[in-house]
Amino acid sequence: MSIKKQKGSLFGILVVAVVAVIYCMWDATAPAQLQKDYTDVNHDDLVVRFMDVGQGDCEIIQLPDGTNIIIDGGPESSQSSLLKEIDSYGIKKFDYVIATHPHEDHIGGLDAVIRKYDIGKVYMP
Repeated sequence: MSIKKQKGSLFGILVVAVVAVIYCMWDATAPAQLQKDYTDVNHDDLVVRFMDVGQGDCEIIQLPDGTNIIIDGGPESSQSSLLKEIDSYGIKKFDYVIATHPHEDHIGGLDAVIRKYDIGKVYMP
């Protein structure tokens, strides 16, 4: 396995580990907190958003250092609502775009994200 593939695999494992830790630490009061307006997020917080894109997946992770990560982008039919929601969070750049696999309900909305926002690195199979 090449060093480049090893780095990509390690990054993917890191993302999965972060999401798993967040899931394990999920507080029973969290659903009530989800109603909070997160447009002014404390930058000391790790924020994970699970976007409602209908059939499909899309998650946005914001790290305390200001790094923005998007994992998948839902189907093409959700592009408009996805972009509106991303804009409502004040996001202008994604440091990492991760496409888990090439099914339309996971990557259909990513082309609009890539066209609209500044993009750092893209990871995909």
